[in-house]
Amino acid sequence: MTAPVVPTLWTPPSRGQPGAVFSLNGNNFLGGLPAYGAALNALGSWAASTAAAVETNATNAAGAAAIAMAAANFKGAWPGLSGSLSIPASASHDGAVWLLVEDVANVTAHEPGVSTKWLRMFALGVARFAVVEVADDYVGSARQWVEQTAPDKTVWMPESPQPGTEFGFGIKGAVTGAILHFNGEPFEGHDIGFIEWDAPPDTGRPFLYVNSETGWRVV
Repeated sequence: MTAPVVPTLWTPPSRGQPGAVFSLNGNNFLGGLPAYGAALNALGSWAASTAAAVETNATNAAGAAAIAMAAANFKGAWPGLSGSLSIPASASHDGAVWLLVEDVANVTAHEPGVSTKWLRMFALGVARFAVVEVADDYVGSARQWVEQTAPDKTVWMPESPQPGTEFGFGIKGAVTGAILHFNGEPFEGHDIGFIEWDAPPDTGRPFLYVNSETGWRVV
């Protein structure tokens, strides 16, 4: 929405003006005040809503940047790390992904969630998702964990995801021919369209949407 236009007021009347000019200016000046006041109120409302939107966008951008940095520098599960570790880096531990905020000489001495060297970014695991079992083609939603129970069916990722959107997918039992479709978004920076879920029975993975360039990636 563009900023409301505040109309220009008529020349105000003054004592030195001739009578006819004074009357003309007075009538037009006073007659324009209601519209002028309404426009000022509209401009004030627009400014307030725009400021709130800017603040929200800035917060979202900062969050998206942090998520992208964590995803791009993921080092794996913390128990498997050893030696020194420098920022930027992230690791999974205790059901969450953690961002390293300071270089460490011995990463095993700094457990995420205990050491202040780590910042918790987002949770992992099925517990935070709404689990949905489907036996047909299905379009998923954010924070769903979709379990396909029928063979040769397609599950689509959520439409129009925002940075930080999470989604989980898996198969229940020995389902074959399951397709996970990325719904027009890249997967780890590549436009592959979809993947055939060739995995052992009862397996699944969580996904995180990073941005329009990286798209979805496994976390």
